[in-house]
Amino acid sequence: MNNIIQLIAEKVKREIEESVIKVIEGELTLDNIVDSVGAMVNDIGTKTMLAIIDELNDIIKKSPERSKKYHIHKSKVNRTLITRFGELEFERAYYKNIEKK
Repeated sequence: MNNIIQLIAEKVKREIEESVIKVIEGELTLDNIVDSVGAMVNDIGTKTMLAIIDELNDIIKKSPERSKKYHIHKSKVNRTLITRFGELEFERAYYKNIEKK
């Protein structure tokens, strides 16, 4: 998770630096930067949410309490969520209660 946060921070820094240079050189206007920053924020939001979902899936899968009561019924099921950041596409597992089937 920390790796993803670090990569996102580096990307934001790099994109801001590139935008400032382009404004100084006359290639971009502030209006263009507003659009660019909006897209960047949505991208960051999407990547952050995907990292959180992956982390939660790992925690659930490795949970000793859960493994005593549930087994993986289906793994790597594709899901899509629509969020304010855009579409999130990810894989998840479905669990089935061992006792109640």
